[in-house]
Amino acid sequence: TFAFTALTTNDLRGLNQSVTLSDGRALIMGGGNTSANVPSDLAELFLPVTNQFAAAAHGVSGERTFGGSATVLQNGRQILLSGGQADVRAGSKKLDAGPVLSSAEVYNMATIRSAFAGNSMTVGRRFHTATLLLDTSTTAATKGSWHGKVLVTGGGGFLGRALVER
Repeated sequence: TFAFTALTTNDLRGLNQSVTLSDGRALIMGGGNTSANVPSDLAELFLPVTNQFAAAAHGVSGERTFGGSATVLQNGRQILLSGGQADVRAGSKKLDAGPVLSSAEVYNMATIRSAFAGNSMTVGRRFHTATLLLDTSTTAATKGSWHGKVLVTGGGGFLGRALVER
């Protein structure tokens, strides 16, 4: 049986990304107040020990505001942020005003910065999934060539189309 406890984030958000970090905390980023149509670039950490949210940093999700995907990479210190809707608040306050992105960024937990991953997905995607693929073979020599790559599926008008990127 599950018991749910109502909590309030520091920033109203929906359509956001979140990941579980190796220390058990959760990093929540992007999204926005969908009823007011206002995007958020504030990242927050959920601290399960205290059941509270703490502001982490602004701009963690880079240019993507909502509908993107966040995946913790194999080293546990980096997060791949892919696709989503661009943040265009400078020209518009509307949450869905920007283009759908094909770009990807790697967020580094140590530096609290993100940088472009160096290449883009083949098409822009939002509301997609991105899953880290792991081969549990015991030796590096027997691991598949797909080990450590990210499988991206669905999103926007690309239902049923998948790709493996890293």
